[in-house]
Amino acid sequence: MALDIYLVRHGETQSNLDRVFQGHMDTQLTERGVEQAECVGRWLQSTSFDTIYSSDLARAANTARAISESQDGADIVFDRNLREMHYGVLQGIPVADFASVLEPYGVASEWGTGAFSAKGLAPPGGESIRRLRNRVTRFVARLDAEHCPEHHHKVLVVTHGGFLRVMMTVLLELPTRKRHAFVFDNCSVTRLVRDAELTRLEYHNLVSWDGEPRGSSVPSE
Repeated sequence: MALDIYLVRHGETQSNLDRVFQGHMDTQLTERGVEQAECVGRWLQSTSFDTIYSSDLARAANTARAISESQDGADIVFDRNLREMHYGVLQGIPVADFASVLEPYGVASEWGTGAFSAKGLAPPGGESIRRLRNRVTRFVARLDAEHCPEHHHKVLVVTHGGFLRVMMTVLLELPTRKRHAFVFDNCSVTRLVRDAELTRLEYHNLVSWDGEPRGSSVPSE
């Protein structure tokens, strides 16, 4: 038997539109973000989930609630481990302004490079990629522990883009530096199937705003 894992990134926020670091900021969905969440809920309506897990931050929690309504009000397990990476002093700052914010701390030139992650550096007041990967690993261990391998369970995980990129590397046993190979649009759906031997990627970053799913499909063999 296997565990079906469906991954959904939260709906659109104003900070997404403004290209602002959100991290642990409790930002809200835009009107379009609410529509996206309702749409993905309808798309997943025929898929019955044993458990829905969600970050406790509002943008993910409200996305999960919209999906839950299409699941006859399925219970949601809120987990702080599913929060986005904590960006420290960068939170609330436009992505384009990172250098001027980090310059006084002497790490501006290394931000966004492999060296920043390899050295275990973190934005001042924030979280390193290593710490984020530890959080992801704890959550994956929770999935494995809570879902019996003798049964075919389906779970939905609603969380954030940075978390999801690292989660893909954990599930697929890839180096953390490979996380940038994965893109997650707002309210996109990614599906993996995990058993005792391996985790297989079925499809990645599918969106369905017009009724026709689009994205990076990975055929099963």
